[in-house]
Amino acid sequence: MTDRLKIQKKCQVQAFVFLVNLRHCPFFYTRFGLEEGVKLRVAYCKRKSDGRYIVDCSAPVEMRQYDDLKEEYEKNAQATLREAEKIIRKEPEHWLMLHPVWEK
Repeated sequence: MTDRLKIQKKCQVQAFVFLVNLRHCPFFYTRFGLEEGVKLRVAYCKRKSDGRYIVDCSAPVEMRQYDDLKEEYEKNAQATLREAEKIIRKEPEHWLMLHPVWEK
């Protein structure tokens, strides 16, 4: 069973914390957002019923500075991933992750 099918089943039965195991997630984009002083958006591509694709993006996510670097990475990554979760929850069939991120 693919990761996507496992997640779809979990979504139908219970709420889940998106990307439970954050240590497998890259955080580089949070540093980029902070250093450049920009808000980040989650961009995605969606297939329409007529076979064409559209590209859209999430609401802006403001990167916040914290005294602790680890906390800064984690909290900013979580804020960005919350936007990704909103997109995925709407239509999980449009989502695919190329490497496993959930605990077995």
